[in-house]
Amino acid sequence: MKRKSLETERIKAQHGLEDSTDIIIVEHSNTLSVMIQAAGQIVRFLAATIFVGFCLLGLASVCFPGPRKEMVEIGIALITQLREYLPFLNVNFWR
Repeated sequence: MKRKSLETERIKAQHGLEDSTDIIIVEHSNTLSVMIQAAGQIVRFLAATIFVGFCLLGLASVCFPGPRKEMVEIGIALITQLREYLPFLNVNFWR
């Protein structure tokens, strides 16, 4: 909102209307900017929905014993692979 008021003041100064309080400058948005804003809102909604879905999936894998066991096995395999490919992870920093 502050950016628009600064833009309004700039336009009033450009046309010599600084002292006019009865003149209101209305900025019309074009179709492209409206479509970009709508696409941004859709992307944000989809990202939030996917994030919530992954959170629920993670919660379910922790709560139920079958998926929890599989997730622990996957976590151990992940750590093993990371230590194999990234040898600096094998260093103990807290000796």
